[in-house]
Amino acid sequence: MPGSALNGDERARLGSIVNLRLPGVDGEAALHELDAEGILVSTGSACSAATPGPSHVLTALGLSPEAAHASVRFSLGEDNQEADVDTIVETMPRVIERLRSLAGGGAAKQR
Repeated sequence: MPGSALNGDERARLGSIVNLRLPGVDGEAALHELDAEGILVSTGSACSAATPGPSHVLTALGLSPEAAHASVRFSLGEDNQEADVDTIVETMPRVIERLRSLAGGGAAKQR
């Protein structure tokens, strides 16, 4: 997905949690679109899922509030299969492209 980026350190993290920044996309909108596709994500850390506002974890990593709002977290567990990851990889580009086009097409530079 052009412009997308991994939030956090590539090596010093849990491999089962992936947090992606999707410039030009509202994280909440992505959450709802992916949910409609059967893919569950979160826009915040597990410990603050009910807290409004940008993820304090992402802002502590140096992301702007806007970049934090454009991020989603995937948490994989032992019940997930390789086919689940394949579904995410196949579905994400279509969903992100659709949301970016609805937002006016401009992927703002966010950090």
